[in-house]
Amino acid sequence: MQYSNRVTPSKFISGVNRKYMGERLKENDLALRWFRYGKSLSGKLTTSSGDKVVVIEPGVPNRDSGPDFQNAMLLIGGVAIKGDIEIHLNARSWYDHHHHSDGAYTNVILHVVAFKSADDVTLSKDDKEIPIVYLPLSADWDARINRKPKWPWEDDCYHEMSELNPGEIYLLLVRLGRERLNQKRKKFKLQLESGNSYGELFYRGFARALGYSKNTSQFSCFSSLLRLSEIRRIISEVSKGNDAGINLESLLFGLSGLLETGVTDSRMRLLSKNWKKIKRRYSLKPMQAGEWKYFRLRPQNFPTRRMAGLSEFLNRYDLDRFIHLTAYAVKKFRTIEKFIVALENSLRVEGDEYWSRASKFGNQMSRSSALIGKSRARAIALNVVLPLLGVLAEEEPDRLLAAKVDRILFLYPPEEDNSVLRHVRRFALPCSPEHMMFSSSAIVQQGMLELYERWCSKAEVSNCPLSISSRIQSIG
Repeated sequence: MQYSNRVTPSKFISGVNRKYMGERLKENDLALRWFRYGKSLSGKLTTSSGDKVVVIEPGVPNRDSGPDFQNAMLLIGGVAIKGDIEIHLNARSWYDHHHHSDGAYTNVILHVVAFKSADDVTLSKDDKEIPIVYLPLSADWDARINRKPKWPWEDDCYHEMSELNPGEIYLLLVRLGRERLNQKRKKFKLQLESGNSYGELFYRGFARALGYSKNTSQFSCFSSLLRLSEIRRIISEVSKGNDAGINLESLLFGLSGLLETGVTDSRMRLLSKNWKKIKRRYSLKPMQAGEWKYFRLRPQNFPTRRMAGLSEFLNRYDLDRFIHLTAYAVKKFRTIEKFIVALENSLRVEGDEYWSRASKFGNQMSRSSALIGKSRARAIALNVVLPLLGVLAEEEPDRLLAAKVDRILFLYPPEEDNSVLRHVRRFALPCSPEHMMFSSSAIVQQGMLELYERWCSKAEVSNCPLSISSRIQSIG
């Protein structure tokens, strides 16, 4: 979304809420039409080359840098395809905004444009031609956009929820939270049955968790490039003496594409030197630096620091052994509280002298910060370690371990607050003294996240299990 009328959260909201009639058309208006009415236009849309377009899912609005919509599902010429959507008033804006040279736009599958030109063509960085669809705004749309100019995060559904009992809402959120965590466990179990070790699953889950919301897919992609066993083998083959740690860091940074060019930093030079040797010896193909996002991230959360934390954690632990020792500890600790403290402490990573202050190569922060701090350690424990322990308990089988894990999940303290949780509390939960129960535990937070992903983010208020209309339909 690198355009002059950039779709940032504030511009999404302020831009859409302006009266449209008589004003110059904005890209945000076109983006809103695509999101709200893309499915209903299925079968009426064709690409500039004549292929019929069916919109299965218009995509998730992206409020950060990169394409306007992500994870869209389309049928183009009868072929199913999943990817990103970019919105412009004119096709030439693709080049004006340099998307053709930006790796973040290589997954775009459709370019949605309002105004047609004779020479329109859209090419990605890898010279792939991207289909163009023209979506002109009509008088009918003028009326609709004035009547209901809202994105999902603007929908105020409080009036739908205001008559519900807080206790009922709490129980529903607990149920949704359990469903969400069970889904994580089931995914791990399927991966285990596909031949992956607990250590491999822990590695992939740990890496994914380091991405937060901005770099989740990037860390997932990175962790799939080399299996943990291959990483261990490479490091054992290239290391002599006590240089395994720096070689591991060189491999991870090189493979991720996070080694920067033009930086005269001594750490950078050392890692680059090691990486060149490793890359040549094992014919490795790294990611591109442009795939990583820094937009609206605090320096302490930059992907460079998270990668350094991953490197230190892998250097510290045998991940298979970590999971099995943690399973043993679950049954031995006298109190759940003490176990949680011990688990989270084991997941924290303080940086060495260099990484405790560095945000990127050559950039120093004003004060030191942990590479993986308390809040991220808690997220990893809840979303990765405990679901893996649940799988282990089921596979053994170990009823005591299973019961302990379930109890820990129910009592686990809440994670760090975020914009999604604030949205759900603001629009979907009652403003009463009882609302404190909705911030009391991680299981309730997980339920709130599930509620948002399944209904709030899609503006499906009438289908939301908390809404009055949904409850009436279920009774009828």
